[in-house]
Amino acid sequence: MRGRHGWILAWTLCGALAATSARAQDAAAADLRCFVVALNAAASDDSTQKAAGTMMAVYYMGRLDGGTPNLDLKTRLVEEIRKMTPERFKAEAMRCGADMTARASAMADLAGVLATQGGAPPAN
Repeated sequence: MRGRHGWILAWTLCGALAATSARAQDAAAADLRCFVVALNAAASDDSTQKAAGTMMAVYYMGRLDGGTPNLDLKTRLVEEIRKMTPERFKAEAMRCGADMTARASAMADLAGVLATQGGAPPAN
């Protein structure tokens, strides 16, 4: 009986690892699509859009580097660009923009915490 439970546990763990890997791949694909949107904005002639796109690109590149450090970024980026339709681009721009707005709000809240704590310690 003990051996049977061991196999059940092993299969359960394999399933959990596979699900975790699939979620990580889905998250990487979503981040790649946001990276495409960001790079497009960063290439704009409009200075405000260019600055926002550059900051967004740095954010999503950091997410990709941190979440999937061995990712072949160039290959995956090309794959996502090829799959991107104008409709998909617009939908992703809305989703990614909402994510960035939420992160900016969280950062503003954290800056408020810093302010209530008397600011950053002095640099030496």
